[in-house]
Amino acid sequence: MDKKIPDFRKKVLLSCFRGVINITTPNNAGTQNTVYFVKTNTGDFVAKFGCRDMVLKNCIAARLAGRHGISVPDVSTAEYNGQWIETYPMISGKTLFERIRSGMPEPAVRLAFENMLTQFVYMGNIQMPAKQPINNKCFEIHNTTYEHTKNSNGAAMAMVLRPIVYMLNRGRAHNSGLYHSDMSPKNVIVNEKGHIVSIIDMDSMTVCNRDFAFSAIADKWCEMGFNLNELYDKYEYLSNHQINRIRIGGMLRTIHLGKYLMFKTNKHRQK
Repeated sequence: MDKKIPDFRKKVLLSCFRGVINITTPNNAGTQNTVYFVKTNTGDFVAKFGCRDMVLKNCIAARLAGRHGISVPDVSTAEYNGQWIETYPMISGKTLFERIRSGMPEPAVRLAFENMLTQFVYMGNIQMPAKQPINNKCFEIHNTTYEHTKNSNGAAMAMVLRPIVYMLNRGRAHNSGLYHSDMSPKNVIVNEKGHIVSIIDMDSMTVCNRDFAFSAIADKWCEMGFNLNELYDKYEYLSNHQINRIRIGGMLRTIHLGKYLMFKTNKHRQK
């Protein structure tokens, strides 16, 4: 087993899984230090530590998404001595980010983004249950951002981003819903042809403004050097709804500022 894994987390994982053979950490850059790969006699699993509200929210969000034809992991939860984890069977394949780095042809990349848009349209059809999730603070995007950022970039950066994300998500209620707010190539597993196998990182599946969530896809589309108006047109064709292009343009500028702040913070922490 990986010697870098804290003993208390090993104890939790060994208690929550039967027949554990090995526990390792991901090699991918940028992966949170709360994620582990667990190999057992019955299969391989992903396990992710989190606060109670986040773990339960992720499980509920994954089930709601799955019922609407959205490709997400089969998430379950476990708890041991106050430590909560979400877990799901390991998903084989590569992320879109990995395939692009390996030389994925442009037509397949474009198809992958179009398939991401289709999944995004499905998210707009999710009806939130009237009773259970509303009392969970992690269904609110600014609180989700805080918890997610705290694990990746520290509490100070999380405190800075939470009010910014809250302000960006203010708007008309009919534009809000259960969306994946970080549908980037690193969070989408695809096959070699660009068809989606699964969307991962359920931390980012939360109630937020549609334009805010769309801006994550738009940001990566622009990084590929593609025309942003083409992405807008594709979404409006698939959804039969107009999107606020001016507002998304402003959000993209804010995203770039946030990336700069995270970059500077990480460099400072490495000194």
